[in-house]
Amino acid sequence: MDEAGFEKLVNEGIKLIPENFLRQLENVAIVIEDEPTPEQIGKLKLRKDIALFGLYEGVPQTRRGPHYGMTWPDKITIFRKPIEAYAASAEQIREIVKNTVWHEIAHHFGSDEGRVRKAEKERLKADKLYNKGKFAVAVMVETPQGLPLVMDFKKPAPFWKFPGGRSEAGESPAAAAIREIEEEVGLKLKQSDLELVHHEKRLNHEFYFYRARVASLADLKNKGNDGESVRLFTLEQLKTMIDFFPNHRKLIL
Repeated sequence: MDEAGFEKLVNEGIKLIPENFLRQLENVAIVIEDEPTPEQIGKLKLRKDIALFGLYEGVPQTRRGPHYGMTWPDKITIFRKPIEAYAASAEQIREIVKNTVWHEIAHHFGSDEGRVRKAEKERLKADKLYNKGKFAVAVMVETPQGLPLVMDFKKPAPFWKFPGGRSEAGESPAAAAIREIEEEVGLKLKQSDLELVHHEKRLNHEFYFYRARVASLADLKNKGNDGESVRLFTLEQLKTMIDFFPNHRKLIL
Protein backbone atom coordinates (compact mmCIF):
# COMPACT_ATOMS: atom_id res chain seq x y z
CA MET A 1 0.00 0.00 0.00
CA ASP A 2 1.33 3.45 -0.85
CA GLU A 3 1.66 6.27 1.68
CA ALA A 4 -1.42 8.12 0.44
CA GLY A 5 -3.57 5.01 0.78
CA PHE A 6 -2.32 4.36 4.30
CA GLU A 7 -2.87 8.00 5.30
CA LYS A 8 -6.46 7.72 4.07
CA LEU A 9 -7.01 4.65 6.26
CA VAL A 10 -5.44 6.44 9.23
CA ASN A 11 -7.84 9.36 8.80
CA GLU A 12 -10.75 6.93 8.55
CA GLY A 13 -9.55 5.18 11.70
CA ILE A 14 -9.32 8.46 13.59
CA LYS A 15 -12.88 9.33 12.54
CA LEU A 16 -14.06 6.18 14.33
CA ILE A 17 -13.09 7.78 17.65
CA PRO A 18 -15.98 9.68 19.30
CA GLU A 19 -15.91 13.40 18.60
CA ASN A 20 -16.13 14.31 22.29
CA PHE A 21 -12.73 12.67 22.89
CA LEU A 22 -11.08 14.31 19.90
CA ARG A 23 -12.33 17.73 21.03
CA GLN A 24 -10.51 17.33 24.34
CA LEU A 25 -7.09 16.99 22.73
CA GLU A 26 -4.89 19.97 23.55
CA ASN A 27 -1.79 20.87 21.57
CA VAL A 28 -1.29 17.41 20.10
CA ALA A 29 -0.42 16.33 16.56
CA ILE A 30 -1.07 12.92 15.01
CA VAL A 31 1.61 12.00 12.48
CA ILE A 32 2.60 8.98 10.38
CA GLU A 33 6.10 7.51 10.18
CA ASP A 34 7.32 4.34 8.50
CA GLU A 35 8.96 2.83 11.58
CA PRO A 36 10.06 3.82 15.08
CA THR A 37 13.59 5.14 15.35
CA PRO A 38 16.27 3.22 17.28
CA GLU A 39 16.10 5.96 19.91
CA GLN A 40 12.35 5.50 20.38
CA ILE A 41 12.72 1.73 20.66
CA GLY A 42 15.62 2.11 23.08
CA LYS A 43 13.71 4.56 25.24
CA LEU A 44 10.83 2.10 25.56
CA LYS A 45 13.20 -0.85 26.09
CA LEU A 46 11.23 -2.96 23.64
CA ARG A 47 12.27 -6.47 22.67
CA LYS A 48 13.07 -6.97 19.00
CA ASP A 49 10.05 -9.23 18.52
CA ILE A 50 7.58 -6.57 19.74
CA ALA A 51 5.86 -4.55 17.01
CA LEU A 52 5.23 -0.92 17.91
CA PHE A 53 2.12 0.46 16.21
CA GLY A 54 2.07 3.87 17.87
CA LEU A 55 3.79 6.15 20.35
CA TYR A 56 2.81 9.14 22.47
CA GLU A 57 5.49 11.73 23.17
CA GLY A 58 4.82 14.89 25.13
CA VAL A 59 3.53 16.32 28.38
CA PRO A 60 0.27 14.69 29.57
CA GLN A 61 -2.54 17.08 30.44
CA THR A 62 -2.37 16.01 34.10
CA ARG A 63 1.25 17.21 34.31
CA ARG A 64 0.75 20.59 32.69
CA GLY A 65 1.12 23.30 35.28
CA PRO A 66 0.08 26.94 35.14
CA HIS A 67 3.22 27.84 33.20
CA TYR A 68 2.65 25.31 30.43
CA GLY A 69 2.66 26.96 27.03
CA MET A 70 4.78 28.12 24.12
CA THR A 71 5.99 24.58 23.57
CA TRP A 72 6.05 22.05 20.78
CA PRO A 73 2.83 20.05 20.41
CA ASP A 74 2.56 16.60 21.91
CA LYS A 75 2.93 13.97 19.23
CA ILE A 76 1.09 10.72 18.57
CA THR A 77 2.96 8.76 15.92
CA ILE A 78 1.37 5.96 13.91
CA PHE A 79 3.95 3.57 12.47
CA ARG A 80 2.97 2.42 8.99
CA LYS A 81 5.20 -0.57 8.27
CA PRO A 82 4.55 -2.54 11.51
CA ILE A 83 0.79 -2.06 11.05
CA GLU A 84 0.86 -3.10 7.39
CA ALA A 85 2.97 -6.14 8.25
CA TYR A 86 0.44 -7.24 10.88
CA ALA A 87 -2.86 -6.35 9.21
CA ALA A 88 -4.53 -8.70 6.73
CA SER A 89 -6.87 -6.11 5.20
CA ALA A 90 -7.62 -2.42 4.89
CA GLU A 91 -10.44 -2.88 7.39
CA GLN A 92 -8.01 -4.30 9.92
CA ILE A 93 -5.65 -1.35 9.37
CA ARG A 94 -8.49 1.03 10.23
CA GLU A 95 -9.26 -0.94 13.37
CA ILE A 96 -5.60 -1.06 14.46
CA VAL A 97 -5.26 2.68 13.86
CA LYS A 98 -8.39 3.39 15.87
CA ASN A 99 -7.21 1.26 18.78
CA THR A 100 -3.68 2.67 18.62
CA VAL A 101 -4.87 6.28 18.64
CA TRP A 102 -7.25 5.48 21.52
CA HIS A 103 -4.31 4.02 23.44
CA GLU A 104 -2.01 6.98 22.86
CA ILE A 105 -4.75 9.56 23.53
CA ALA A 106 -5.22 7.97 26.94
CA HIS A 107 -1.55 8.67 27.67
CA HIS A 108 -2.09 12.26 26.53
CA PHE A 109 -4.87 12.54 29.11
CA GLY A 110 -2.47 11.31 31.80
CA SER A 111 -3.19 7.60 32.18
CA ASP A 112 -0.29 5.28 32.88
CA GLU A 113 0.17 2.06 30.91
CA GLY A 114 -1.68 -0.10 33.43
CA ARG A 115 -4.75 2.14 33.49
CA VAL A 116 -4.67 2.47 29.70
CA ARG A 117 -4.68 -1.29 29.19
CA LYS A 118 -7.48 -1.80 31.71
CA ALA A 119 -9.63 0.88 30.07
CA GLU A 120 -8.76 -0.52 26.65
CA LYS A 121 -10.04 -3.96 27.59
CA GLU A 122 -13.34 -2.48 28.74
CA ARG A 123 -13.69 -0.37 25.60
CA LEU A 124 -12.91 -3.28 23.28
CA LYS A 125 -15.38 -5.44 25.16
CA ALA A 126 -18.07 -2.78 24.71
CA ASP A 127 -17.14 -2.36 21.03
CA LYS A 128 -17.44 -6.08 20.46
CA LEU A 129 -20.85 -6.28 22.11
CA TYR A 130 -22.07 -3.29 20.11
CA ASN A 131 -20.65 -4.19 16.71
CA LYS A 132 -20.91 -7.97 16.60
CA GLY A 133 -23.45 -9.15 14.09
CA LYS A 134 -24.00 -5.74 12.57
CA PHE A 135 -23.93 -7.27 9.08
CA ALA A 136 -25.13 -10.57 7.67
CA VAL A 137 -23.55 -11.86 4.47
CA ALA A 138 -23.99 -14.69 1.99
CA VAL A 139 -21.89 -15.49 -1.06
CA MET A 140 -22.80 -17.37 -4.23
CA VAL A 141 -19.46 -18.79 -5.35
CA GLU A 142 -19.56 -19.73 -9.03
CA THR A 143 -17.13 -22.44 -10.13
CA PRO A 144 -16.89 -24.63 -13.24
CA GLN A 145 -17.97 -27.60 -11.11
CA GLY A 146 -20.96 -25.92 -9.48
CA LEU A 147 -21.96 -23.76 -6.53
CA PRO A 148 -20.76 -24.76 -3.04
CA LEU A 149 -23.51 -24.78 -0.42
CA VAL A 150 -23.40 -25.61 3.27
CA MET A 151 -25.83 -27.32 5.61
CA ASP A 152 -25.64 -27.44 9.40
CA PHE A 153 -27.35 -30.70 10.35
CA LYS A 154 -27.27 -29.65 14.00
CA LYS A 155 -29.99 -27.08 13.31
CA PRO A 156 -33.60 -28.13 14.09
CA ALA A 157 -34.67 -27.47 10.48
CA PRO A 158 -31.54 -27.57 8.34
CA PHE A 159 -31.40 -26.12 4.82
CA TRP A 160 -28.73 -25.97 2.17
CA LYS A 161 -27.52 -22.36 2.09
CA PHE A 162 -24.99 -20.18 0.40
CA PRO A 163 -22.00 -19.88 2.73
CA GLY A 164 -22.07 -16.82 4.95
CA GLY A 165 -22.95 -15.59 8.41
CA ARG A 166 -22.74 -12.60 10.74
CA SER A 167 -19.89 -10.12 10.91
CA GLU A 168 -17.53 -9.94 13.83
CA ALA A 169 -16.66 -6.75 15.69
CA GLY A 170 -14.99 -4.23 13.42
CA GLU A 171 -15.54 -6.24 10.23
CA SER A 172 -16.86 -4.76 7.03
CA PRO A 173 -19.42 -6.81 5.08
CA ALA A 174 -16.78 -7.77 2.50
CA ALA A 175 -14.30 -8.82 5.20
CA ALA A 176 -17.00 -10.92 6.86
CA ALA A 177 -17.80 -12.57 3.52
CA ILE A 178 -14.15 -13.43 2.87
CA ARG A 179 -13.74 -14.89 6.37
CA GLU A 180 -16.97 -16.89 6.23
CA ILE A 181 -16.13 -18.40 2.84
CA GLU A 182 -12.76 -19.60 4.09
CA GLU A 183 -14.18 -20.93 7.36
CA GLU A 184 -17.15 -22.72 5.82
CA VAL A 185 -15.90 -24.01 2.46
CA GLY A 186 -12.13 -23.42 2.55
CA LEU A 187 -11.89 -21.09 -0.46
CA LYS A 188 -9.70 -18.01 -0.21
CA LEU A 189 -11.15 -14.89 -1.78
CA LYS A 190 -9.93 -11.33 -2.16
CA GLN A 191 -12.13 -8.29 -1.88
CA SER A 192 -11.74 -7.75 -5.62
CA ASP A 193 -13.35 -11.18 -6.19
CA LEU A 194 -16.62 -10.03 -4.63
CA GLU A 195 -19.46 -8.48 -6.59
CA LEU A 196 -22.30 -7.05 -4.52
CA VAL A 197 -25.58 -8.33 -5.94
CA HIS A 198 -28.09 -7.40 -3.27
CA HIS A 199 -28.21 -5.25 -0.13
CA GLU A 200 -31.09 -4.65 2.23
CA LYS A 201 -31.61 -3.13 5.65
CA ARG A 202 -33.38 -5.41 8.08
CA LEU A 203 -34.75 -4.87 11.56
CA ASN A 204 -31.50 -5.22 13.51
CA HIS A 205 -28.82 -5.67 10.84
CA GLU A 206 -27.96 -5.19 7.18
CA PHE A 207 -27.80 -8.06 4.71
CA TYR A 208 -25.26 -8.25 1.86
CA PHE A 209 -25.38 -10.86 -0.89
CA TYR A 210 -22.28 -11.27 -3.03
CA ARG A 211 -21.29 -13.21 -6.14
CA ALA A 212 -17.75 -14.50 -6.62
CA ARG A 213 -16.18 -16.53 -9.42
CA VAL A 214 -13.50 -19.09 -8.59
CA ALA A 215 -11.54 -21.06 -11.18
CA SER A 216 -10.16 -23.77 -8.89
CA LEU A 217 -11.71 -25.86 -6.13
CA ALA A 218 -8.39 -27.21 -4.88
CA ASP A 219 -9.01 -25.76 -1.40
CA LEU A 220 -12.67 -26.81 -1.14
CA LYS A 221 -13.44 -28.55 2.15
CA ASN A 222 -15.93 -31.32 2.87
CA LYS A 223 -16.70 -29.87 6.28
CA GLY A 224 -16.80 -26.32 7.57
CA ASN A 225 -15.00 -25.20 10.72
CA ASP A 226 -18.19 -25.75 12.73
CA GLY A 227 -18.96 -29.09 11.13
CA GLU A 228 -21.20 -27.87 8.31
CA SER A 229 -21.53 -30.22 5.35
CA VAL A 230 -20.34 -28.83 2.01
CA ARG A 231 -21.70 -29.93 -1.37
CA LEU A 232 -21.72 -28.65 -4.94
CA PHE A 233 -24.97 -27.95 -6.79
CA THR A 234 -25.91 -26.47 -10.14
CA LEU A 235 -27.95 -23.31 -10.42
CA GLU A 236 -30.79 -25.27 -12.02
CA GLN A 237 -30.86 -27.69 -9.08
CA LEU A 238 -31.18 -24.82 -6.62
CA LYS A 239 -34.26 -23.47 -8.34
CA THR A 240 -36.26 -26.63 -7.56
CA MET A 241 -34.64 -28.04 -4.39
CA ILE A 242 -37.13 -28.19 -1.52
CA ASP A 243 -34.34 -28.12 1.08
CA PHE A 244 -32.68 -24.99 -0.33
CA PHE A 245 -33.04 -22.03 2.05
CA PRO A 246 -36.07 -20.02 0.82
CA ASN A 247 -34.52 -16.64 1.61
CA HIS A 248 -31.57 -17.53 -0.61
CA ARG A 249 -33.72 -19.04 -3.36
CA LYS A 250 -35.48 -15.73 -3.96
CA LEU A 251 -32.09 -14.09 -4.55
CA ILE A 252 -31.43 -16.20 -7.65
CA LEU A 253 -34.89 -16.30 -9.24
